[in-house]
Amino acid sequence: MYMATYEERNRMLEQNFTIFQKETSATIVDVKEQITMLLGVVHVQGRDIKRINERLDLLSQRQGVVDQHLAIIDGRLGVVEGRLEMMDRRLEAVEGHLETMDGRLERMEIKFDEHMVILLQVLERLPKA
Repeated sequence: MYMATYEERNRMLEQNFTIFQKETSATIVDVKEQITMLLGVVHVQGRDIKRINERLDLLSQRQGVVDQHLAIIDGRLGVVEGRLEMMDRRLEAVEGHLETMDGRLERMEIKFDEHMVILLQVLERLPKA
């Protein structure tokens, strides 16, 4: 069995360490590049999230304004509904009066027809001139 001398082992260890340093250095450079890219992505996403939050705030404000307008419209519609109900009652009263007048006119028409018959009978009995 062959035993490497101290010098050979030391030289192999230095070679392995040099290879390890090169590989580690390359890995560190790669990791730094990836971290840099990741930081860029995080920065862009942070900016996008900020814009989204600003737009959400704006939408929330607009929704508040719309809610206020809807409340005003709802109040006005309540007033209009009250007025329409009042007009409906008035129209029902007018309709009742018209029905009463219609009945009276029918009775007057019947009396008028009766008077017309009586007048015709009186005219027939009068001497002819």
